[in-house]
Amino acid sequence: MTLRRLKIFVDVAENGKMSETARKFYISQASVSQSITEMEKEANIKLFERLNKRLYLTAEGKAFLYYAKQILNSEKVLEDFLAQSARIKTLRVGSSLTIGASIFSDIVQQMKLGYPDVQCFATVARNEQIQEKLLSNELDIAFLDRQVSSEDLIQTPFMRDTLVLVCNRQHRFWGRSSVRLSELEGENLVVRDASSNAATILEQLLNQENIPYQIVWRCADIQASKLAVEKGMGITTISRRLVEQEISAGLLWPVEILETNLVRTFNIVYHKDKFVTEQMRGFIRLAEHYEDLYRI
Repeated sequence: MTLRRLKIFVDVAENGKMSETARKFYISQASVSQSITEMEKEANIKLFERLNKRLYLTAEGKAFLYYAKQILNSEKVLEDFLAQSARIKTLRVGSSLTIGASIFSDIVQQMKLGYPDVQCFATVARNEQIQEKLLSNELDIAFLDRQVSSEDLIQTPFMRDTLVLVCNRQHRFWGRSSVRLSELEGENLVVRDASSNAATILEQLLNQENIPYQIVWRCADIQASKLAVEKGMGITTISRRLVEQEISAGLLWPVEILETNLVRTFNIVYHKDKFVTEQMRGFIRLAEHYEDLYRI
């Protein structure tokens, strides 16, 4: 059983059509069928059932697919190691939306200055999307602002981040340095979608105290959230780093919520089976010393 046959099997299992796999691998459909048949004979199990001209995995086929993917992922890890040994220096880095809108560019820029022979490829997306890319080996390392949901990922905190409540000039909280959580009763909230830890922290605090509120604006885009607050749609919690300009310009006002913990951590995350290259170690060092470099 070869790696090529495993790749053919996985592709057929995912798209359900041998014809599509044949086109992808530049072979005939008959060759794909023969490859699957020989695998079934070798393993002495039936991998697929054909129903209405479409292939469906059997129970054994589903289990076989899981292990086939594990083997192919290990092959990719080995390829990464060989690439490092051959001095092919690339680094695929990722970031959540919040970190991507604040410190991520600074660290990538420092990486390019300190390691000019390393080519960086960056991706900024939602926390869940970045986690998926780490698990599928599409990214080497990433920054997330929430706890990971997979035991296959290693996370290490490298920075604390403070969330603040912000409102616009017409809001009753404008000019106040702090409010109590109970004073948010009945307020209209502008929240990020469910993948954002910044939004859910405030909602969890209000729910724990049975304080009623209304979500009037929900979106994934940071800029849209800030603009909604500026226009008086409601109030929101957001990383202080992301609203410094608006605060200085008098467009938003930061308010502390008393007796609450609105501090979270930014985390360095990578796969537990990942071979940690020298460029990854350099990227980690830059993240860990970011506050020293920029004197936050």
